[in-house]
Amino acid sequence: SEGAPPKSPATASPSRRSSTSMTWFEDFVNSTINCLCCSGKRTSNFVFDREKFRLRVKKNSQQLDNIINSGIMQMFETADFKDTAQLDHQEVERLVSQITKEGFVFPLDVWAFDFNRSGFIELNEFEACMRAALHARKENMQLFFRSSHEAAEQGRAAWLSSGLDLEWTMTKAEVEIVLAEFEETLGEPFMQDADQCMAVYAKRHKEELSLRDFQAFYNDFLCSLYLLPKSTVEDDGENNEAVKGNQSVRSRSGSPRNVPSVRRQASRPTSPKLAG
Repeated sequence: SEGAPPKSPATASPSRRSSTSMTWFEDFVNSTINCLCCSGKRTSNFVFDREKFRLRVKKNSQQLDNIINSGIMQMFETADFKDTAQLDHQEVERLVSQITKEGFVFPLDVWAFDFNRSGFIELNEFEACMRAALHARKENMQLFFRSSHEAAEQGRAAWLSSGLDLEWTMTKAEVEIVLAEFEETLGEPFMQDADQCMAVYAKRHKEELSLRDFQAFYNDFLCSLYLLPKSTVEDDGENNEAVKGNQSVRSRSGSPRNVPSVRRQASRPTSPKLAG
């Protein structure tokens, strides 16, 4: 009607503003869904970066002792709930009870490592005990690496170094490359072939490995690496001098070959003892 004031843009057509708002929101939702749906898809021209993967595996291999030392220290600090920097009988029994429930087995009496017969297990004694236990049973090593945050980070770093996205999967052809690199590091075959690897580790896809599958794969590689002599892992192509004198020959576990002598030490009657 005549004389009616003109409508302002803010109030002239609420339905149009609502439509515009809904269109923007729908576009946003669709864009987000499309990004999520496509995040796990590999590009058709992706190439596994073998050289970067090799360098990462080599770097990780040289840090294997850090994983072992860190894991042992973490276990000791967790067991030392009285915060005395040593473990008494109660703390040892509690630790043994907890980790044996997960399948860890101590092949020797824990108290056989109380070298100074103080009645306590000190850090150096605990380290000797754990290294002997890890070296004695591959299953112990697998449990150790499986619970290691550092091992998980190394596996993730190796995966990413190849160019793979965290949500992608590793193909059989790429597993063949990984096996070749593991074999080069170990100096011996790690598994028969990619088919065997898929049969053992592929849980979600029959012909591909997810990052989680690869982590189990990588942890077992670390177990094999752990058993190698240190010179095999640390050799950068230079000629290493032979071990001189009467120095004990040590494996990657750090345990000297005269470890069986520990068995002859008297064990305490109240100690937790588990058969291997």
